Amino acid sequence: MAGDMGLLCMTDVAVAAENVIFGLPEVKVGVFPMQVLSLLQSIAPRRLVNE
Repeated sequence: MAGDMGLLCMTDVAVAAENVIFGLPEVKVGVFPMQVLSLLQSIAPRRLVNE
């Protein structure tokens, strides 16, 4: 899960199995994932990113 979310955000097409888990574990300990933020903002709606 860790750094792979950033790589996923940079792809044009993502293919994943039904049992795969995507996430940002930093959020559980109160740290915002700053490296992935710019990538998430370009592919997801702003309200979803803020949530």
